[in-house]
Amino acid sequence: MVDVAQVVNLSEAGADAEKWPAVPRLENGWYPTGGEVDPAVNSGLMNWQARQLALRSETLRARVDDLALKAGSTVTVGNSGDFSTVNEALSYLSERRPGYVQGGFQTQILLLDGFTMAEQILVSGVNLGWISIVAEAAEVFIDRAYMNVPFHEGAAPIYPSFGVKDGGTLPRIDALFTMMDTGPTAGRMGINAFSGGFATVGGMCGIKNCGDTAVLLTTSASFAGNGSVFSGAGGDGASVAGGTQSTFQGADLSGAGDTGLRVSNGAVSHAWGLDASGAGQKGVHVYRGATLNLLGGKCRKGGSDSTQDIVCESGSIINATNATGGTSIAVNTVTPNGIIFK
Repeated sequence: MVDVAQVVNLSEAGADAEKWPAVPRLENGWYPTGGEVDPAVNSGLMNWQARQLALRSETLRARVDDLALKAGSTVTVGNSGDFSTVNEALSYLSERRPGYVQGGFQTQILLLDGFTMAEQILVSGVNLGWISIVAEAAEVFIDRAYMNVPFHEGAAPIYPSFGVKDGGTLPRIDALFTMMDTGPTAGRMGINAFSGGFATVGGMCGIKNCGDTAVLLTTSASFAGNGSVFSGAGGDGASVAGGTQSTFQGADLSGAGDTGLRVSNGAVSHAWGLDASGAGQKGVHVYRGATLNLLGGKCRKGGSDSTQDIVCESGSIINATNATGGTSIAVNTVTPNGIIFK
């Protein structure tokens, strides 16, 4: 008979070794018996290792099934929540894999009342679009003093609240944030997407009072922000360039310190009904072969029309039909700077 308590198991490395069913080391002198595994009576010793490996397969299958999501769920962030930070919640959820369900489903991160975002959400090459960030409060504060991790090193470093690059997708932003007047303003942006990154912001959601530009898109990034709110930015309300595609239909980019909406370098933007009024420098500025659909947009810097409300330069196209605001060039006329339809 085998003294089970004295059996030596095959040695394994790793912190998870004890979580798996142990595999015994076969010893010289044991009888090569088959049948049901019962080492104490010398039964099934030839099947002992195989049974343990089968148990491991069952354990692994159970773990994989636990990671597969087939229905929406909600995790909470904040005092008394499931997690204390959004990053912790995303780390937990990103280990799961959403399965296909007809009609789809959405997993939510619920920001509890009183939560202040003192962190940055920076995504690279990972699809988190099946996750939505929502909030109990009408507005959630972002503490700008904690935005100190550079995400994009260009002419000047960029420190966004939400950053995405290299084909990644941010979690959907379905909450309205307001950036606090703490810490530096330079480079402190709401959303920065580049190198194929993608972001979606729901209606009446977004980030107000950004220290610098609220939305910066470059290098083939994509952005869906119909009805979004990015008012009161210290820089541009939004700046989209480098072949990017974006939608700001009905969005609020008003009160920008520089330009309400800047579209450049071959970018294409759809901004029907955009509010880019009250900007410090220009309402909208489209240049270097870019295209903007500004149908019905509000672009006046002040109380009356000016040539800096709707600016078209270097071979660009603007559809400003029914838009309010003056223009930098004669309308409905092809010029070296492009054309504004109005």
